[in-house]
This record gives sequence, structure tokens and C-alpha cells, in this order.
Amino acid sequence: MAPVGTSTSTAMRRARLAVLLPTAVLLCAGHALGAARPSVDQLIQRLKDPAARVRVAAADDLGSLGPAARSAVPALTQALSDESQFVQISAARALGQVGPAAASAVPGLVETLKDRHTAVRETSALALGSLGPAAQEAIPALAEALTDRIAIVRKAAARSLGAMGPAAKAGIPALTDALRDKDPSVRTSANQALKKIQAR
Repeated sequence: MAPVGTSTSTAMRRARLAVLLPTAVLLCAGHALGAARPSVDQLIQRLKDPAARVRVAAADDLGSLGPAARSAVPALTQALSDESQFVQISAARALGQVGPAAASAVPGLVETLKDRHTAVRETSALALGSLGPAAQEAIPALAEALTDRIAIVRKAAARSLGAMGPAAKAGIPALTDALRDKDPSVRTSANQALKKIQAR
């Protein structure tokens, strides 16, 4: 016969397991549900949600998929004109993450280079650079952005022109002017961009 202490201890362990097991099962189920990511189509639908935070999250999730989210490019392009600047920023960033496959979004990104919000202009400029030579038609707009009143936008424009490499040779005059920018970070970015564009 087992000692009384042992029987009591075993009974307590069993009782505790009986309480904890359902919780553990629920937690595992929760993790399993969380692991099932929404489809691209579902995320596209969420870009139309009335809540801005949901639209932001949808754009961010689409961006995290990279080129696999290419079918969402039209919806993300439309989101560039969202009433929330935060949705605009997430949409621009997502298009940059999709990469060259988002080339059809170039006109929209060129338009948001003129947005009143600094962060929207900066993110749009960087997104165009992420598209590489596929965004070649944006070179005049990026060259113009080198004169933006805010330094971080000018820096982003310089970096994006450099990211296009030799395809951005039309931006050389504007980048050369940017070497005299009052902000040292802009001058550095312009210099680096010129080196990439003129690389042989």
C-alpha cells in the first residue's frame, strides 16, 4: 500500500493537471490559429476596413509577404490616397517590399512624393528606390524631391536614385547640385548615389 503522503501528493498533482490541461489546450489552439496567416485576398479586403488601424495592419502584413503580394499592388496603390497618413505610409512601404513587381504603382508613388505629410513623402521616395530600374519613370520626380524643404525627404530621394544605378543617369545633374546641400546627410547620400550611377 502506498504511503498516505504519496497518495495525497499524487492526487494533488492530478487535480492541478485537471485544472491546467484545458488552459494549455486553449493556448495551443490559440497559437495554432495565430499561425494561420490571412490570405492575400483577405488582407486586400481588410484594406477597406472602416478602422484605420486594421488597414495599416493589412498593408504591413502584405508588405511582409514581399513579391508574393504582387496581386495586392492595385489595392495598395489605391491605399496611397487613404485619408490616414499612417495607411499611406504602410501602403508605400509595402509596395517597396513587393519590389519590381509593383512597377504599376509608380505613378501613385510619384503623386505621394508631393503629399503634405513628410513621412508619406519620405516613404514614397524610398519605395521607389526599392523598385529599382522598374521605377525609372519616377526619376524626374525624385530629382525634384532633392529640393524638398525637409532634409530626410531629400536624403531619401538621393538614396533611391542611387538604388536605381546606371538607369538613373538622368538624375545626375540634380544629384550634383545636391552635393552642395546644407544638410551633410543629404550631401553624403548624393555622393554615394552618384558613385552607384556612374559605376562601370
